[in-house]
Amino acid sequence: MAHPAPLTNSEPSIVALCSPSPLIHEAHVMYRTFIGTTLFAALFLMEQGAASAQRVLWNGLGGGFVVMDEESSLMPPNPASTDGGDEGLLRSVGLSPDGPGLLRFFHLRSRGEVEPERLTALLEQLGAPSLLVAQKACGELAAIGAPAIPMLRQAAKDPDRHQVARLARRCLQVLEQSPGQLSSAATRLIAQYQPAGAAEALLAFAPLAEEDAVVEEIRLALVAVTASSLHATEGRHATMLPVLLKALKDESPLRRALVIDALCHNGITPSLLQQTPLRQLLHDPHPMVRLRAALVLSRAHDAKAVSTLITLLTELPLEQARQAEEYLTELAGEQAPKTPLGNDAATRQKCRDAWATWWQASEEDKRLLEEIRKRTVTETLRQKCEGLIKQLGDADFAVREKAQAEVKAMGSLIVPLLRNATRHADLEIRNRARDCLSVMERDKNLPLSLVIPRLIALRKPAGAAETLLAYVPYADEETVLPEVQWALNAVAFKDGQPEPAVVRALSDSQGARRAAAAEALCLGGDRTHLPAIRKMLTDPEPVVRLKVALALAGIGQRDAVPTLIELLGQLNSTEAEAAEEYLQRLAGDHAPTNLPSGDDNTARKKRQQAWAAWWKANGERIPLVGRYPPAGTERYLGHVLLVFANNGEIVELDRDRKERWKLTGLSNPRDVEVLGNDRILVAEQGAQRVTERNRKGDIIWEKTTPGAYPIGVQRLRNGHTFIVCNNKLLEVDRAGHEIYSISRPHDVIAACRLRDGQIILVSSQRQCIRMDATGKQLKSFPLQWAWQGAGMDILPNGHIIIPGFWMNKVIEYDADGKVVLDLHANQPYAATRLKNGNLLMAPQQWPSELIEMDSTGKQVSKLNLPNFPHRIRTR
Repeated sequence: MAHPAPLTNSEPSIVALCSPSPLIHEAHVMYRTFIGTTLFAALFLMEQGAASAQRVLWNGLGGGFVVMDEESSLMPPNPASTDGGDEGLLRSVGLSPDGPGLLRFFHLRSRGEVEPERLTALLEQLGAPSLLVAQKACGELAAIGAPAIPMLRQAAKDPDRHQVARLARRCLQVLEQSPGQLSSAATRLIAQYQPAGAAEALLAFAPLAEEDAVVEEIRLALVAVTASSLHATEGRHATMLPVLLKALKDESPLRRALVIDALCHNGITPSLLQQTPLRQLLHDPHPMVRLRAALVLSRAHDAKAVSTLITLLTELPLEQARQAEEYLTELAGEQAPKTPLGNDAATRQKCRDAWATWWQASEEDKRLLEEIRKRTVTETLRQKCEGLIKQLGDADFAVREKAQAEVKAMGSLIVPLLRNATRHADLEIRNRARDCLSVMERDKNLPLSLVIPRLIALRKPAGAAETLLAYVPYADEETVLPEVQWALNAVAFKDGQPEPAVVRALSDSQGARRAAAAEALCLGGDRTHLPAIRKMLTDPEPVVRLKVALALAGIGQRDAVPTLIELLGQLNSTEAEAAEEYLQRLAGDHAPTNLPSGDDNTARKKRQQAWAAWWKANGERIPLVGRYPPAGTERYLGHVLLVFANNGEIVELDRDRKERWKLTGLSNPRDVEVLGNDRILVAEQGAQRVTERNRKGDIIWEKTTPGAYPIGVQRLRNGHTFIVCNNKLLEVDRAGHEIYSISRPHDVIAACRLRDGQIILVSSQRQCIRMDATGKQLKSFPLQWAWQGAGMDILPNGHIIIPGFWMNKVIEYDADGKVVLDLHANQPYAATRLKNGNLLMAPQQWPSELIEMDSTGKQVSKLNLPNFPHRIRTR
C-alpha cells in the first residue's frame, strides 16, 4: 500500500496514519541482522567462545542482545511487559512483526489441526546449528499455537537437547501463561501496518480466537482497516468491500457480527444501506447477529430495528440482552418503562411486554408533531416579539418599560428569541432581555422532551421535515437543538429524494433553518444541491457558516476546513466549540500544542493562527472525519477495573478474573475509564489532575485542576472530558480549555454526565440531584446513606448503587429514587452491577476480597485481593 508522508503540527507526524515503507523495513531488518550478527559473533567468539556467541546471537535476533548461560530462559519472565511492546513479544518467539510476517501468523493460527509430522519436523529444527533455521521454526510453532503445546511440553523436558528444550520453554511460556497475548499483539500490529489481505486474515482467525479479549482486538482492528480503506484509493476500497460483503453471508455468526461493526462503526450512509444486506440481518437465525444489526440500524433511525431489540430481550443471554435494554432506555429517556430486565424467564417476558406496549403507543404520529408545533413561535408572534425587543433599547424610558412588561407577558414560548437578544450589540437590550429571561425561566411550562424528536426520527410521520424546520430557530441550542437536527437528518429524504421543504429552507430568511437544511442534505447524500450549500460558506451569519462548514467537512469537502479555522478567531469559545471539537478529532493526538487559553480577541486569534499553521502543514494528506463522532458499537467484555487509591495502582482483570494489566505509581487514583486498545483515563486526586496514559504509564494527555481534587472522570462522545471534583464539576476540551464549570460546596461524592447532557450528582447531604449543564437543579430525592469515601456507581440508566459499609448492605436506587435492591453485605466499600444482573462488591476488611452476588444476596464467586479497592468499574 502507499503510505502518506509524515504529518506535522509544526513539527509532528501522525504515526497512526503512516506505516513504514516495506523497502525501508527490509533494509532495517537486513542492517540489524548483518551488523548485529557479525559484530557480536566476532566479539564473543574471540572473548567467550563459540557457544556463548551463539547464545548471544540468538537473543540479538529475538530483539535484544542479552548474555544467557546454559540454564537460563531465553526470554524475560513476562515478555508482554518488555520495552519492545507488541513487536518485542513477537520477536521473542521468532516471529516477524512486519506485514507479511503478520499475515503468515494468522494463516497458521487459522489452520486448526496440524499434521504431527510437521510438528515433529519443526521441533527437530529447533536444534538446528543455523540460528535462522531455529528462529523460523520457533516462530512457526508459536504461530500454530495450541495444537503445538503437547509436543512442546515433551520437548521442554528433553534432557539431551538443551537448545530444543530452551526454545520449547520459550514458546510454552508465551502460549500458556496468557493464551491470547500473542494473538492480541499480532492483531494490534496488523491494524497498524494494514497489509493487503489484513481483513481476510482477521476474519479467518476470528472464530478460533482464544478469548473474548482477542475477539475485541479483532473487532477494533477490522474497524481500523475498514475505515482506512474508505479514505484510501478507489481501488483499495473496491477490493475491501467485496470481502466484507461476503463475510456478511458467512456461516460463522461471529464473522457476520464483526463485519457489521466494522462497516457501521462510523455510521450508516444511504449508500451503505444500498450496498449491504443490513436490514436482512434483522432476521438472521443467530440472535447475536440480529443484536449487532439492530443496534447499528436503530442508531440509523430504523423503526424495525427497535422492534427487533424488544423481541431480543427474551431471546439473548442476559449480558447481551442488557445491551438491547440500554439502547431502549437511552431512547425512551424519562418515558422508559419501570420494569427491569430480570434473571428469570417470567420477569424478562414482563420487561419485554412493557417495552412493546411503550413502543406501540409511540406510533401516534399526530401527537408527536403536535408536541413540536405547540412550542413553535408563529411568524406573527415572532415579528411582534422582535419589535418589542427592539423597543427595549428605545431612547424613551417609558417605552422601554412598557416593552419589557409586554415581553414578560408573552410567556416562555419566546425564551429562545430572548436568549438571542442577550447577545445583542445594545447593552440596554442585553440587560433587559436577561431580566425578562430570569422571570420566564421560572415558568413551569415543561420544555420539549428529547424523546419526541427521537421518536419522530424513527417513525418518520408525514410533514415531519416541515414541522421540525419551523421549530429549529426556537429550540434550546444546548440540549434540544441537536436532537431536532438529528431527527431532521433522518426525515429529510423520502424514497431517496430530498423533501421539498428542506430544499426550500436553504434560502429561508432564518439562518438557523438554512444551516439545519444544509446539514440534512449533506449528510443524507444529496449532491444536486451541493453547489448552493458550498456558497453558504460565505453566509453573512457566522453560525450558519459554522454549521455548513462542519457538514461539508463531514462529507469530505476539504475546502470547508479553512472556514472552520477562520471562525475560531471570530466566535467566542462557546460558539466556536463545535469547530474546535471537530478539529481536535481530526488531529487526534497530534493537534497543535501551543494553543493559548482565554476567550479574549488575542487568545482567539492565536488559536486560529495555530490551527491554520497545522492545516497548512497537514491539510492535503490527513483524512477528514465524519460530522459527528461515531455513536459506538462497543461490546461488553466482562473485564473488571479495580482502583487501589492506597497503593496508587489500577488493575484490570479479564472475564476469568486474571490480571490483564496494571498501572502503578499513580497519585491517589479515584476513578478510571479505558478509552481504547492502549489508552486509560485516570482521576488522580493526590496530584490534582486527570491523566490519559498508555499501558506503560506514559502520560499522553493531562489536565490539572488546581484547588480541586478529582474523584471521577468520564470521556464524552464529543471527545471532551467530564471531571468530577469534590467542590466542582467541569467539562474540558482536548486542549484543556473549560467548556463549563459548576461550583459546589465541597459536597460531591460522585457524579455522572448522561448522554442527554443532564448530570446526576450524589451529595454528602444524602441527596441525589439531577441537574442540567448549567447546574440548575431539575429534581432530587433523599438517600439512606452517602459518604465521601464510598466507591458508589452511577449507571447509564440513572440508577445509583451505594455501598453502605456502616449499614452492612448495598442499596440500588432507580432514577426516581425508588429502592430496587437492598442486599446484606459485610462492610461493603465499593460496588457495581455486572451485565448479568449480579452485584460485584469489595468489603473494607481483611483479607480483602472481590465478591460477586446474585440478586438474592447469594455469593456466586470470590477472589482474594492484595488490598481493598476504592472503586470498581466494568467494561
